Amino acid sequence: MTEAESRNYEIITENFNGKDIDFIKKDEKVLITARAIARGLEISKDNVNQIYRNHKNLLERHIGEMKIISPQGTRQITRVFDKTAFIWIAVRSNSPKAIPFQEWTIKVIDDVVNKGLYIERQPEFGSTDWALQTVEVMKSLLLNQKHQEERLKKLEEKDRYIFVIPRTKRKLQDEVHRIAIEYFNGDHSKVWNPLKAHFHVSRYEEFKEEDAQTILKGFVREHPPKFIQKIKENNQNHNVLPSKKEKRGLDALWDMETERKEIYEHENKEV
Repeated sequence: MTEAESRNYEIITENFNGKDIDFIKKDEKVLITARAIARGLEISKDNVNQIYRNHKNLLERHIGEMKIISPQGTRQITRVFDKTAFIWIAVRSNSPKAIPFQEWTIKVIDDVVNKGLYIERQPEFGSTDWALQTVEVMKSLLLNQKHQEERLKKLEEKDRYIFVIPRTKRKLQDEVHRIAIEYFNGDHSKVWNPLKAHFHVSRYEEFKEEDAQTILKGFVREHPPKFIQKIKENNQNHNVLPSKKEKRGLDALWDMETERKEIYEHENKEV
């Protein structure tokens, strides 16, 4: 893994009129710093930041801050601009370099996003340079696709293990309360204890989002005692023994389900 990969961004340096301009590629975005904008426009960094401050309300969602590691290894917080914010700054800079630098920067950003690398000039079709450039573009696109797939996979794995979000937590609390009132005379422990034992939590905040969603689906699609009985079976299969208090709750759930089943069969028995 390269240093750029470990820090989750890549610095791309291109040349504009003899000046090195750094771009930052992070995920699927290509950003540019205030320092790079000032260098290309031949204005001061303070002027760039002043234009930003004058139009902060409009540009706020197009600008962010990143921790950048310098070649010397020092870390610094750097303000970064997306393409929309850059164009806004360039147009209002009153710099004679604004139009050529703006056109060049837009091409760099678009090429890197769409092709994986900046193509300074288009060689003659079928020439050796054209073939080599095509190979480089394909390699870059494949590499970008691989990085994107890895990123999505990491996000999916992360999502499976994040703790329950507030909205899901409230839904789960409401469902436990409803079932306790409806079936167990308000005794929340008969619903809560089996869930707590199975998912190894002591508070609602400790549920994982995925587990909380599974519980809610079970409450909606199945009779609650039947769902709790599944938890009991899973506990037994994994040798997870409930406490005496939890066992009483589980047994009460099972007894109620059995009783309801017997009543149903008796009422529907053919004469």
